[in-house]
Amino acid sequence: MSSNSIKFNYDAGEDILFIYNSEKKSKGSIEYGKNLHISFSPKNDVSGLEILNATEMFQSVFGLKTTKENLSSITKCNLWDERSKGLIVIKFSCMLKDSKVEQKLILQDI
Repeated sequence: MSSNSIKFNYDAGEDILFIYNSEKKSKGSIEYGKNLHISFSPKNDVSGLEILNATEMFQSVFGLKTTKENLSSITKCNLWDERSKGLIVIKFSCMLKDSKVEQKLILQDI
């Protein structure tokens, strides 16, 4: 879902990237690994994704070398989730000044 309701915030000082749907309230979140928090709406849709130590996560998990300066240049993000066969597929993309990052996370259904 590409929508104007998808917002983002990158805190370079703390190296945290937060992507969220401003139209979906969060009923709570889960910690997935040590650097990823996933927020869910009351309907169990993904309402937000918080990536702690974002530069490290982009490199170690997603294989993308990036810097705080690159992440500070994000101009737009998208966030989607799909459910299939007991799995949740969370997809996100970020448009940086000079490139686009697209990733997906596959989780067991919660």
